Amino acid sequence: MSDLEKGRILASHNCQLTVAQIAKAVGRPWQTVKDFLVRYETRGTHENISKPGRP
Repeated sequence: MSDLEKGRILASHNCQLTVAQIAKAVGRPWQTVKDFLVRYETRGTHENISKPGRP
């Protein structure tokens, strides 16, 4: 998911849209949007976690 999509999801969430409405607007499954919002609330950032090992 691009940073632009993440920003759109967060902006829509701040405007009190439902997960289903956000998913439809960004063209992603509602579960993906929900998982992203849960991770954002847990981590406090939209950045991906760096993973060890070879890219």
